Amino acid sequence: MTTSAIDILPAQEGIVVLRHAHPHQHAPVDRGSYDASDTATKRGGGTSSPSNRSALTTGWRSTSDNGALADTLVSVRPHPCGGRIAIVRMLQPVSELADDDLQAAYAYPAERTWARLNVVASLDGGTADAAGRSEGLSSPGDTRVFALLRSLADVIVVGAGTVRAEGYAPVRPHEVDTGLRDRSGLAPLPPIAVVSTSLDLPDDLFGVGEVAAPTLVVTCAAAPARRLAAVRERAEVLVCGAGTVDHHEVREQLAARGLRRILCEGGPSLAGTMTAAGVLDEVCLTLSPLLLAGDARRMAIGPVLEPATTLRYRHAIIDGDHLLLSYVRAEGR
Repeated sequence: MTTSAIDILPAQEGIVVLRHAHPHQHAPVDRGSYDASDTATKRGGGTSSPSNRSALTTGWRSTSDNGALADTLVSVRPHPCGGRIAIVRMLQPVSELADDDLQAAYAYPAERTWARLNVVASLDGGTADAAGRSEGLSSPGDTRVFALLRSLADVIVVGAGTVRAEGYAPVRPHEVDTGLRDRSGLAPLPPIAVVSTSLDLPDDLFGVGEVAAPTLVVTCAAAPARRLAAVRERAEVLVCGAGTVDHHEVREQLAARGLRRILCEGGPSLAGTMTAAGVLDEVCLTLSPLLLAGDARRMAIGPVLEPATTLRYRHAIIDGDHLLLSYVRAEGR
């Protein structure tokens, strides 16, 4: 039978349990019955034992790029307007994932430069709450993944506007898993690489006298000469591009310094220019169950892309009513 990543038999109402990563990696698993009342206790599941209140169960098992398995529950129900509707939900709550599993889910590919964007957004696309910060959109699981992504990264790239709005400072030892970094062969702490053309940067970013990795400053040749000279006295400066920052050159200069695992934390302008340059390999999006309205900015802003950038689903993890998503470039890892 030809299948897609989510394949159901539409003739019967019921519950379908799937283990899948990509459509081309399917191997059939045993068919059996599934008790819908056991959903809460069988999260993370696989196949289950028969029950008196059985429903049609079928599934496909595959291994993702990093070896992790994803379990999906598809509830097939009649639609009031006729036909059937499939409601998809992951069976892997972040609270039930061991550290090793979560690390595997977010592992960087080996021996290549990889840039991932990590952002949290509301249901209507806003990336900051009424106070202008992203913290109000987060969740415990999002905070856990945020720390993990920093722990796995060689460098954290962030725009100057976000640095000012969010009160950025160099990463401290208690903010990352130093043991994981040591086992992974990484430097003790990832440096912040702040991207700025104006070079209007807060003093806290440079962490004088603190235990932290030195901040990198990324700018272009058109930056104000006086500010550029002053910043060079406090940090290593990467001049990338002439009138604007050239993100291909940023990627190359970071890689030349051994900083291949790139984590971008925004903001919207930086995410937009990186998207337009085609240098993002992955987007990690935490979808917050909030409607903000107002004039909160989207996760990426800038000129409309034509054609649009196409991404490919990688995984989804639930955290209460939050959804932690990962998408990668359509051409693969």
